[in-house]
Amino acid sequence: MKPAVVFDLDGTLADTVPVIAHHIAETITSFGTLVRPEDVVPYIGRPLEVALAGLTELPEDDPRIEEIITAYRIRWRSAVDLHGETLLLPGARALLRRLREAGLAVGVVTAKTHAIADHLLVSMGIRDLVDVLVGTDEVPRGKPAPDSALLALDLLGVTAADTWYVGDALSDVAMALAAGMRPLGVTTGACSEEQLREAGAELVVSSPEQVAAIILGA
Repeated sequence: MKPAVVFDLDGTLADTVPVIAHHIAETITSFGTLVRPEDVVPYIGRPLEVALAGLTELPEDDPRIEEIITAYRIRWRSAVDLHGETLLLPGARALLRRLREAGLAVGVVTAKTHAIADHLLVSMGIRDLVDVLVGTDEVPRGKPAPDSALLALDLLGVTAADTWYVGDALSDVAMALAAGMRPLGVTTGACSEEQLREAGAELVVSSPEQVAAIILGA
């Protein structure tokens, strides 16, 4: 069995938290509800319909939520097409390469759909460094439920207790704990060290280089 590490995407491998917050806030505001980017940040890492329901106070199954999602995804795709590789978190590519050179497989579990996450990974130039990608549309329940993490573990053929899950959001820590994985928090995205530790992260670091040091022991 080949060992593996599983990562979140936004705020962990991709420096996208400010971009997401800006475009979600702008999209919701265009539908008549004033939302600021800083209001969005606590929701990053949750399935989009959950985040939008919380920000708009609409039910998740309200047709207007789907309209906002459609409008946001148009803005998001344009942003990714425009900025591409600049959205990659500094040091992330080197981290993934080091892990693979050390014989580890790499998984990504995200609150994005598979297709949208795949587009981002390709645009950032790291899709070839990811062995398994699981999007929120591939499981019954998204983060913080363990479903997507458990699917990734199954596809990678690894056991939860031996596998780190690296993420920047409270939902990442909650999902990892629910799946029986080892949560490694990173302060490169949505949450502070204190928030991640209080949520139950086993360790918290501040850079991809420190992630490599923890996982590879170097």
